[in-house]
Amino acid sequence: MAQQPGLDANQALTSMETILQKYPDCKVVCSIGGGGNIGANEALMTATGGTIPEDMGVFATDGTKEQMESLLGDEATRGVIGFEGSYIDVANTVASLYARTLNNEFDESNKIIYRNTNRITTENAQKILEGMQ
Repeated sequence: MAQQPGLDANQALTSMETILQKYPDCKVVCSIGGGGNIGANEALMTATGGTIPEDMGVFATDGTKEQMESLLGDEATRGVIGFEGSYIDVANTVASLYARTLNNEFDESNKIIYRNTNRITTENAQKILEGMQ
């Protein structure tokens, strides 16, 4: 197991290249955030000549347009855990939370706010992508 920081795509690309130098048989990458996903995806696409084996993949959180495109493009991204869905869905949720805050719906005993998470795969990525155009 290797661990490298990669907060943005360029940093993650460099980190993944470093990992692949030491562990050329690396097959699975987990990332917290879209930047790590995008950079690792690019490094794996380069390392494999653009043909990702079935047993290789990047699994991440977030839910960016780039991640949706990678999921739908036969690239290394295999799955994403995102919040509500598209940018429009997230904006609607944030606006709702803001309205609830202005209406004083959150008191001292109700400070924890849970947001829905969504498993994003090739089956639903196109619908989410449509809300990101």
